Amino acid sequence: MSMLDNLTVVKDSTVETLKTRLGDPILGSYIISFLILNWEAALYLFSDKDVSEKITSIKEILYPTLTNFDESKIGWILSIIFHPFILPALFTAFYLLLFPLIFRKAHQLILKYKVSSENDRFKAEEMLSPIHKKINELQIQLERETQRNKDLSDLRINMDENIQHLKEENQKLRTENTTLISERVQKESIVDDLTVENENLKDRLHDLEIIIEQHNEPDYSESVESAIQTLEIRNLVSKFKEVASDITNSYLVVASGRAGDFIDTIPIFDSLGIINRVAEGDRDYWKLTEKGRKVLARI
Repeated sequence: MSMLDNLTVVKDSTVETLKTRLGDPILGSYIISFLILNWEAALYLFSDKDVSEKITSIKEILYPTLTNFDESKIGWILSIIFHPFILPALFTAFYLLLFPLIFRKAHQLILKYKVSSENDRFKAEEMLSPIHKKINELQIQLERETQRNKDLSDLRINMDENIQHLKEENQKLRTENTTLISERVQKESIVDDLTVENENLKDRLHDLEIIIEQHNEPDYSESVESAIQTLEIRNLVSKFKEVASDITNSYLVVASGRAGDFIDTIPIFDSLGIINRVAEGDRDYWKLTEKGRKVLARI
């Protein structure tokens, strides 16, 4: 085995030993405390200064004299407590002996606080349970009210749409009604015009009928004058008026007693052509002729 192999074995053994020592609670705690409290000595050990200067500085750090403290009893006690090798031991004792007690006590206090907190939480939950129940009921009621408001909003929207539709229909009907009224007025105006024109046509037709009647009417002027002269000569004017009155007011039946009163004059009136005899079925009566009417109008 070569020298290098021996050094490697020694190094590995040393490292394994250091791991084992550091894994020990007491030794590991002491070494860590020593390095933390004497960090200046560690820095000098790995610095670039001379070996003699390193040794001198490390001795001053690790083996202090009482010059740093008073020479009294208290100073001597402090020098012992703060000795570079004793203070790490005190820290190790504190960490291994007192710290677990403190930690256990703190853990107990924490557990007690947790238990108390849990109890308080349970009590708070019991006290808040009716409130939570009331809140849940209010939430359900709020959801119902929200749904109801939504339904009302939808209903309002539908109503607005229906109202708008009805307004449009009403406006359309108004427009149609206005159009119908306008058409009606126009038709009434046309009817009025036609009525006026019809009246005018009736007047014109009446005038035409009069003209036609006058054109077709026989000229009784000479015969009327002759009949009047005959009645005046024979003093039959009053008799003719009586006969004409009977004929006008009612039928003058031929076989009636009234006709018998005029038995002497009726043949004369008949011969003059101012009355004539009419036979219609069972009825037999006298009536005025057109000539007779003209004679009656003249006398």
